[in-house]
Amino acid sequence: MPVDGREEEAVMMSRARAVAGRGWGRIVGAAGLSLWLAFVVGLGGVMGGAGCEGRDHQKRRTHKRRHRTRAVRRRTGRHRTGPRWKRRYGSGRWRRVRKPRILVKPGVMGTMVAAVDGDTFWIRLDGLEHKLIKARLDGANAPECDKEHARLPNGRATAHCSGDEEFFGLKSYLMVKQFAEGHRVRILCRTRSDGYCKTGSFGRPLLSLVVFPAKTGAAPARRKEPRDLGEWLVENGGAWPFTKYWSPLLARYCKAEERAWKKRAGMWKAGSRASVMQKMSKKTRKWYAMRDQICARAARGLGPMPRRRRGTRQGRRRTHPRRHSGSGIFGGSRR
Repeated sequence: MPVDGREEEAVMMSRARAVAGRGWGRIVGAAGLSLWLAFVVGLGGVMGGAGCEGRDHQKRRTHKRRHRTRAVRRRTGRHRTGPRWKRRYGSGRWRRVRKPRILVKPGVMGTMVAAVDGDTFWIRLDGLEHKLIKARLDGANAPECDKEHARLPNGRATAHCSGDEEFFGLKSYLMVKQFAEGHRVRILCRTRSDGYCKTGSFGRPLLSLVVFPAKTGAAPARRKEPRDLGEWLVENGGAWPFTKYWSPLLARYCKAEERAWKKRAGMWKAGSRASVMQKMSKKTRKWYAMRDQICARAARGLGPMPRRRRGTRQGRRRTHPRRHSGSGIFGGSRR
């Protein structure tokens, strides 16, 4: 059927409108999808930013609170309580104390198994034959020595002296080894609030040993009276009274050292006090410099030397270690 010009024009117009409608629909749909995605992304960014800001604010508050708490703790030492924390003598700093594996009470009997150096040893307590404790003399200090690895009778690793780090260090160890190793001992000590012996910074009990003359399973010895190991060692020139730390035994050990000077026993055979101490380490000379003043206080029944305080720039009070500059036996004036 022939189509006239008007009908053909109408068909062409309808086709054009259909094509245009489909194109505009696609454009409008794409634009709407783009706007929707932009809205979702923008909303998520706003919400995420608010959340991050909240978290950052919380972090800042936590940091401030921690910083303030740490400052208070550093100033007061409030969190460092109990037997695991101690103040260093003469300073305001805190130090952590190792917890001992075995707690000891005074009056217990045992056997000295091995000596590590002149003032440190291993003891087997009665009733605990399968366990050994490492202890230290209270109130006495022996010269340091070079050590080498060794084994205890139960196979445990230890060390003992093999040479001199300070003058007379090895001989002091040999004196203790000959005098007390293998002998029966009675433990005496200063007690804590719970009744156990006090410990040092390395977790070792601070003991005063009464050594009995007869060895375990051996024939009776020549000497018949038990002796205090620390007093005997100081009296024979193998150690000093440890005046760096206060102890109720200082008065007795200071008198024993004076007897060693008169007899020129042990390390004091090498010459005068000053010449002997010049052979020791700088650390030993530093704490021994106040020996005369501290021994005089101990003889009068007084406590440790008072601490000298100095104010800091912020106005807080903080303790400082006492500075010794050539006082005591080395001469000079005290600043």
